[in-house]
Amino acid sequence: MTSEEDFDPEELAAAQRLDDDITRTLAGTPARATDPTVLWLATSLQTRPPRSLYKRIAAQKTAREQREWRIVQFVAAALALLIASHGISIFTSGEWIARNIGEPYAPHAAFESAFAYLAVAGTIAAGAIRKSWTPVAVVAGLPLGLVLAVHGASEVTHFAYGAALHLSEGVFAVALVIVWWRFGRYRTGSKRQE
Repeated sequence: MTSEEDFDPEELAAAQRLDDDITRTLAGTPARATDPTVLWLATSLQTRPPRSLYKRIAAQKTAREQREWRIVQFVAAALALLIASHGISIFTSGEWIARNIGEPYAPHAAFESAFAYLAVAGTIAAGAIRKSWTPVAVVAGLPLGLVLAVHGASEVTHFAYGAALHLSEGVFAVALVIVWWRFGRYRTGSKRQE
């Protein structure tokens, strides 16, 4: 065994200074008087990835985000189409629908509710076109879809068309919330939105 007494104190101090220089240099804060050999060795140990790697990663990230955005767009567009068809069917077949569900037909209320459905469908469609509108589409589509699904569930036994439409609206409203939550709730639209 050797003790510190066997080494020259000046050599020990120089070794300690070199060790401190290496530590500071590897930490990214080299002293001005750091030995150039230490600087060279420290930088030779650090490799910077090639620019092409950054480009590949950015391209893969963009492709993934575009795939995820397409899913959100599809679900929002499907919900908008379902709610628009609901509004259009009130315009075109309001009396027939009222007769099938056993309720009186009120043309004035039917006319106004049809426009309300089309307005909500337009809002949801805007969320399918622009990312910045997707939260608005979720806020408009979820409550309406859930209310329609719950209210329309009673039609299963006597008006299958209405029940299918209402339940589909509920399913797509919930699906829109899920895909928005999963894929895009923290992302904002870019200057050039898809």
